[in-house]
Amino acid sequence: MKLGRFIIILVLLVLVFLLVHYIVFIRGFSKEFGDVDALSNSLFIVGVLGFFPGLMAHLNTGQFFYGFQYSFRSVVSGDFKKRFPSLSDYIMYKKRDVRDTVYLEIMIAAALLIVASIYFAMQWDYPS
Repeated sequence: MKLGRFIIILVLLVLVFLLVHYIVFIRGFSKEFGDVDALSNSLFIVGVLGFFPGLMAHLNTGQFFYGFQYSFRSVVSGDFKKRFPSLSDYIMYKKRDVRDTVYLEIMIAAALLIVASIYFAMQWDYPS
C-alpha cells in the first residue's frame, strides 16, 4: 500500500463528497453546510459508491460475467465461436489478475468515509 496514492484517493473521494453535498443537499434540499444529517448522508453516499466497486475489483468478481459475455458474443458473432470453441477457452483468454493495492486503498478510503458518516449520524438531534 502506497501512502501517497492512498492520500490522493482519499482527497478525490472528499472532493466528490463536497460536490455531492453541495449539489444534493445544499442546492437540492436547501440545507445548511454544517447540518449533520446532510453531512452524514452525503458521506455515506460517496463511501458506499466507492467501497463496493473497490470490493468487487479487489475480489476479482468480473469473472462472474464471463459466461454471459461468452453466450451473447457467440450468438452475435460467428467468428467468435471459431476463436473460442468452449467457455473454458474464453475464460483462459480473459483471465487476468486485477488484484492490486489500489483497490484496497479505495476500499479503505471509502470505509473511512462510511465511518465518518456513522459518526455524524450519531450526532443528530432527533426531534422528540
